[in-house]
Amino acid sequence: MVKLDHITLAVGDWSMFRDWYVGHLGFKVEFEVPCGGSCGLGVVAIQDDAGFTLFLEQFDKTRF
Repeated sequence: MVKLDHITLAVGDWSMFRDWYVGHLGFKVEFEVPCGGSCGLGVVAIQDDAGFTLFLEQFDKTRF
C-alpha cells in the first residue's frame, strides 16, 4: 500500500487557497513563505489531522 505524506499543488493565489483549506477542511498552517517557491510568488505548507501535508505554491499563470 502506498501512503502519500505530501503533495504540491500549483495555484494562482496561495493565500486564497490556504484560507479555503483551513476554513473548510480544517488544515493547519505549518509554515508560509510569501516570497518563496520556485517563482518567488509564495508558498504555504498546510497539514491535515492525519499528518498529510499540502504545499500550495503560487505560479505565474502566463507560464502555463
